[in-house]
Amino acid sequence: ILVLPRIIGATAGVHRNASLGIDLVEVVETDVCIIGGGSSGTYSAIRLKEMGKTVTLIERQSRLGGHVNTYVDPATGMSFDYGVQSFDNTSVVTNYFAHFGIPLGLAYTSTNTINDKYANFNTGEYVPASSVPSGNLIAALLAYRDQLAKYPYLSNGFDLPPQIPEDLLITWGDFIKKYQLDALAFESFLFNEGVGNVLAQPTLYMMQYLDEYVVQSILSGGLLTTADHNNQELYNKALAELGSSAIISSNVTSINRG
Repeated sequence: ILVLPRIIGATAGVHRNASLGIDLVEVVETDVCIIGGGSSGTYSAIRLKEMGKTVTLIERQSRLGGHVNTYVDPATGMSFDYGVQSFDNTSVVTNYFAHFGIPLGLAYTSTNTINDKYANFNTGEYVPASSVPSGNLIAALLAYRDQLAKYPYLSNGFDLPPQIPEDLLITWGDFIKKYQLDALAFESFLFNEGVGNVLAQPTLYMMQYLDEYVVQSILSGGLLTTADHNNQELYNKALAELGSSAIISSNVTSINRG
């Protein structure tokens, strides 16, 4: 009976050797154990290795990458990202991709041909584009950036003041209405999707995801993606570099922290 392929630090995993009738235990000692090989977990593992730390990364899926999903056409070999599609244009991002020798390009250019269609996922019916909130997106982004400037402590974590401002606790939908940011409603869905109904989420979390870096990337048209539209390549190369330090298709059964 295989409970865990390995034991990480003080956690336990067991191999059953049927012929001997005993449990064989394998222990791996590591400086850092990272649970989850999505974007944050994979990046952390690579950087910690660069800093000379031993790392063990545990991921329940058979691959790294989390919300990244890439389809490769078996006939043409062409790839298409239908999960994560773009990255902020920051030195952290560009250095990360350069580390693996993966060329980047602009995610959205004047040559992109995008035919948007909208649907109500509750009914499966198409929704006319005229019913999607619209307006001056640039003006809305600039006004929203002014709101972000009120909360500089949100730019790097959740170092909140003792008294959390009321605007951060109201729903994102109410915040948009309060500051007349209707033109930002659909754009925020595009960048914050995956959290359920974005309009019902606390503004605190929406501001965390739609932060100053994202807003600036949208305003400058500088969002990046891989040149061949294969974002999974980054995580495939990360998995190869981590080697036995990455344990995929595995679940954590217990954790003890001192």
